[in-house]
Formats: sequence, C-alpha cells, structure tokens
Amino acid sequence: MTSPTLSSCPTPPSSASPRTASSSSCPPPPTRATSPSPPSSAAGSGEEDARFAFPTRFPPGFKIGKYFRIAVWKWQRLPYASPYADVSGHDLRSLEAERRMEKRAVAAVRELLSLTVEKRTTLERLALFRDALGVPKKIKEFLLKYQGIFYISTRGNRGKLHTVFLREAYYKGELVEPNEIYEARRKLEELLMISPQKANLDRMFTSMGRGWDEAWWRSPWWS
Repeated sequence: MTSPTLSSCPTPPSSASPRTASSSSCPPPPTRATSPSPPSSAAGSGEEDARFAFPTRFPPGFKIGKYFRIAVWKWQRLPYASPYADVSGHDLRSLEAERRMEKRAVAAVRELLSLTVEKRTTLERLALFRDALGVPKKIKEFLLKYQGIFYISTRGNRGKLHTVFLREAYYKGELVEPNEIYEARRKLEELLMISPQKANLDRMFTSMGRGWDEAWWRSPWWS
C-alpha cells in the first residue's frame, strides 16, 4: 500500500501570460497571521492621530482598567491647538472644542515645566499663570486628572508646599537629562545638608589655620 503523495503546483514559465497563470487550479499560498489593525474608517482620522500623544508614565501600583485604557487611548489622539497659537477667535461652545482646549492647557503646563531648569515648579507659581495657561481655578484637581504626565509632591513646609513635576523628565527621582545649572544646585544642596557637627569641625580647623597664619606673621624670625 502506497502512501498518498502531495501534489505540488508547478511553477508557470516566464513566458506564460498573466491570464494563463491566473486560470491555474492551484490554490493561493498561505499567508501569515497578522495582528489586528484599527478599523479602516479610523485610519487617517484626526482624532486618532498619534502625533498629538504625550509621553505618559503612571505611578507604581496605579491600576489601569479596560475602559480607562480606552479613554486614555482616545484622549491621546485628540488634536489640539498649539500653546503658542492664538485661539481667541475659535468657537468654544461645543463639547469637542472644550475637550481640545483642556488638552491644550495640559500641553501648556507641560511646555512650561519643560522650560524650567529642574522640570518642576510650585503649584503656587503655576497659579500665577493660570489665565495665560488656560487652566481652571482648581488647578490641583485639574493636574491630578493627568497623573501619567504630572506628579504633585506635598513635601516641604509641613505639607503646605505643592511641587509639580514633569514625569517624563524624571527616572527614579533623578533628571533624565541633567544640565550644568541642575548639577550646581545639587552640589549646593549637598553642602547645605552637612551635619552641624561636621560644620563646627570645619569652622574649628579654619579658625586654627588663621591663628597659625597670624602667629607666623608675628614671629620674631619673620621680623
């Protein structure tokens, strides 16, 4: 008993016409499975353009549900006007326009933080530019809605001082791209954090050195 053989489809000669090749009874070659792509109706849509997305980094332990992930995905692809553009003549009466203006305010705060030396500033200073940035009066609650972009720290002044950080600029508490001014400030902070015991010891050595210099200048050998 002979085993069945698989029939191989012969390769058509190069001289065969396209009509003859297409009329062949051979099945088409198998195709590889690909990952599902977005619907064709959404392709090229302005609301799903990834150019308007912000780098996000949520805090550890932050639970991201299915519906929250979808909402963030849609919001990231929502177009908005540039923070440097004049929007005084735009019609802001629709709900879609309000959403775009809110995202523009997020972009304005992000741009302002990126222009600072340490990519951070106090919440009280941001409140001074509230009208120019286009953020609402409750600026703290507004920024807390976007925890993947901003981080608010309450350290300092017994929890009364709020500092806003740009999350994308930090990694494990350090700047991703430090600059010379930032490094100089860190060295100054290290000097200010010296313990009082060590500071007194350095002051003692400094005073002793001055006393030796004065004694050497007043010695009879030098005179």
